[in-house]
Amino acid sequence: MTAIDSSSNPHYPLDGLVTLLALSRDIGIHSDLDTLLRRVEAAALRVLDCERLSVFVNEPMSQDLRSRLATGGLEIRTPAGRGIAGAVFREGTLINLTDAQADPRFYTEIDRQTGFTTRTLLAVPLRGVDNQVIGVLELLNKRDGSFTATDEELALTLGSLTGITLQRQILFDQYREKQRLEHDLQLARNIQRSLLPVSDPQVPGYDIAGWTQAAAATGGDFYDYFDLPDGRLGLVVADVAGHGLAASLLACETRALIRAAVGSNGTVAGVVDRVNELLFRDLHNERFVVLFVGALAPGTGRLEFVGAGCAPLLYRHASREFSVMESTMAPLGIFPIVADGAVTEVTLHPGDVLMLATDGFYEWENESRDQFGLERLADVVRVNAGASAGDLIRRLYQVVSAHAESVKQADDLTALVVVRGADVPGERAHELRQ
Repeated sequence: MTAIDSSSNPHYPLDGLVTLLALSRDIGIHSDLDTLLRRVEAAALRVLDCERLSVFVNEPMSQDLRSRLATGGLEIRTPAGRGIAGAVFREGTLINLTDAQADPRFYTEIDRQTGFTTRTLLAVPLRGVDNQVIGVLELLNKRDGSFTATDEELALTLGSLTGITLQRQILFDQYREKQRLEHDLQLARNIQRSLLPVSDPQVPGYDIAGWTQAAAATGGDFYDYFDLPDGRLGLVVADVAGHGLAASLLACETRALIRAAVGSNGTVAGVVDRVNELLFRDLHNERFVVLFVGALAPGTGRLEFVGAGCAPLLYRHASREFSVMESTMAPLGIFPIVADGAVTEVTLHPGDVLMLATDGFYEWENESRDQFGLERLADVVRVNAGASAGDLIRRLYQVVSAHAESVKQADDLTALVVVRGADVPGERAHELRQ
């Protein structure tokens, strides 16, 4: 076995030098990886006068070295922790064997799979421009004796050219995959936002507004309105556990289940019971949905609701008091059956404000790890109780953002506000959506 530093001065034969120069030119001109690797193979087999060549690339997920090219056409996989290729990959040094079968590190399984007998073997690390080892180049069976010191120098140079070529393709593939994912995420974002209400309901004697902003391209929060057969207005605010695409898919499912349940059962209890049953079957206790579902009777101000892990916030205009109402049941998807007593009610009087805000608002921390909290949220409502529903949400977002200072939004934000007795609708919060 011989180890060599790639910085040593090469003494190439003229034919080998010309071949390497031509290969360098091809790498600069052509971008098709398969074509370039075939040219590497042809150059190596001719200049080094050997029978076979294999180019292995590291696959971190499987912890394997997979052949990106192998003479004979068969794909070869070898554990990154075994064999000569594994040793070269781990140690980053050249290995030259005059009798491969006699070396205890030699991985005989590959010969068994391919039916090829390896006698002599020269393996060099493939390095990228950052000098990190990304794979291994193996040359098998020198036709005339063993691989020489000059062969080692040629192989190291071929390895450098091949490593740069592979890394360029890997980076290009990663960029292309990133572009595809960003495109898919944007489509998902557009679809999810298209499911939000186009406008807020116009109910005489009330000002109602909803708003949501995801922390990423897609989110797990949403709000919704629906009409019940008895003339009441349905209100929904949901916060799916987790973030990102998985949460957004579950949010879309939850919205669809609510809409379907409303069509077949016009009661708050019936809707929640049916949606919880279906979510429990799907989620297998791996996720849950914090949900508020309410039905508002405009004439009386009576609001019947279920707070599944969601605590409504109520400001009483007459007493200037702000209260956090208790959740009436656990989030959906945790238990198979909704317990009795999950439905409760409250009556909104003129000037009262009902706010439904997901935890992204009051759990938003600043640089000192100080959460915004419910007390500050209550102060925002008290100070702005005379504002329209949309303006109240806008003001809340401004105050929370100022509290957070430079800390970016880490959780989805959703708010739905109902003000009874407001005569001027003001600016609708859905117009804040970007």
